[in-house]
Amino acid sequence: MLRSRLNFPSLTRSSTLFHATRASSSSTTANARPSATNEDIIELLRKNVADEGALPEPHPYKQLAFIKAIKAIEDLDYPVASLKSADARRTIIKAKIIDGVGDGIAQRIATYLHDGEESSLGSDASNSNVSSPLQITSVRDPSLSSSFDGLSSEDDAKRAEEEARQRVIASLQVVPGIGRKMATDLVNEGCRNLDDLQDPYYRDLLPPTVKIGVDYFRHISQYVTIEQADLVSALIRDILESKFEIHPAGAYRRSLPTSPTLPLLFLHPYYNPPLALPAETPFAPKYKGRRPGRVGSPFIKTKSSDTRMHASLMWRRILTPLAREGVVVGAMSQSIERAVVVVRLPGEGEGREERVRGVSEREGVFRKAELHLAPFKSRIPALVALTGDGEFIKDLQIRARSQLMHLSEYGLWRWVWSFSPSSSSNSTATTTSQPSEEIDSDSITDELDEGVWEWVDVKREDELLEKLGMAWVEPSKRNFEFIMGPGRGSKGKRSGKRSGEGRRSRKVD
Repeated sequence: MLRSRLNFPSLTRSSTLFHATRASSSSTTANARPSATNEDIIELLRKNVADEGALPEPHPYKQLAFIKAIKAIEDLDYPVASLKSADARRTIIKAKIIDGVGDGIAQRIATYLHDGEESSLGSDASNSNVSSPLQITSVRDPSLSSSFDGLSSEDDAKRAEEEARQRVIASLQVVPGIGRKMATDLVNEGCRNLDDLQDPYYRDLLPPTVKIGVDYFRHISQYVTIEQADLVSALIRDILESKFEIHPAGAYRRSLPTSPTLPLLFLHPYYNPPLALPAETPFAPKYKGRRPGRVGSPFIKTKSSDTRMHASLMWRRILTPLAREGVVVGAMSQSIERAVVVVRLPGEGEGREERVRGVSEREGVFRKAELHLAPFKSRIPALVALTGDGEFIKDLQIRARSQLMHLSEYGLWRWVWSFSPSSSSNSTATTTSQPSEEIDSDSITDELDEGVWEWVDVKREDELLEKLGMAWVEPSKRNFEFIMGPGRGSKGKRSGKRSGEGRRSRKVD
């Protein structure tokens, strides 16, 4: 298949970190003990039930747990021995995917599969040689021992241990795709640093997209220079068909010397899908008296299924040829209009064979890039959205709203009322033709909510800024400091005025 040939990870991510499938489990069947049949395990579990019942004070819930496990194993259509892994801890995790098998019984099954002792299934978990994954976090890690020196009490030691544990969780989250939950799960499994993620045991717990980030973390954590961005951009232009327009954006277009990633905007005349209208009217409650929140990444909401992804222009005409030519190494996330990828920088005088060999052997310099594919008609709004920083874009959106307009990376829309003006509505329309900075939707009748969004065609960036009441701003000045003024944005503080007023009151030359 195309995906496996290009080694692009799937978009689909498992709902749980430790999910296992019968297909993956079957590969370990050959390593399991031939005598460890399901009938053997069921027979020993039945012995556990009998032994528990013979105790002076039998535990009814424990007996019930054994009975449920027996029933679950009887219904299996594959051997439990196929769940055996090289690492006993992994076997415990796999055994727990069987309905009705909990921590204690999973440990007993793993001990039996690895040690081959029939009595081990009847022993307590505390006597097992296999450590429970639930116990790992309670054991003091030798690598963290320096955190406990000189502590006066057990409570202090526990507090220091938890603080050290939280530091490890935070350190793992620097890898793209590893959030707090995944980092916590990894630490619970015994992972203590970034180097541990290369261990096959922990690596097996990661989704394919995260493995890309782990493999190239040391590279993609470094910034992209202007010279490196020029090299990659020029090579991509040479590889892709000439109909593509390719525009470096972000910090690169703002003339900053370095950037944490290389954002590239792709435009193609054949890619011009219908644009969805803004979801809300200008008078929706969500807008009342509020400034826009954090500005999200452009084109990030275009997630799609694998089938749709592989049929998209992004996959067929951008990712596929760039992977074939030894430029794109792998994708950490991807959709039909946005892909976060690892790219290999071309060496001096390298041809295709040298680039492909460098990717295969992980030799060379690698960096992170964000590839954005915008509809051709959205060229100007997309350039603006991908150039300015968050505060600059937020300021433009405030200006648009104050004029009953909507601005996004896809375009600029103007609100047009659909009702027939009466004497009263004429008065309302007159007062709102030049709206104040903030629109109080409570003072606007329901009649004003009846209208449509009308597309505003803009051919140049200065035209777009002019329609929003802003004079021309060079791309290199489209940042927070320029809009707010020197010192205004330090420590996130605002003056006594509303933050929106502070920005708009400053003259932009």
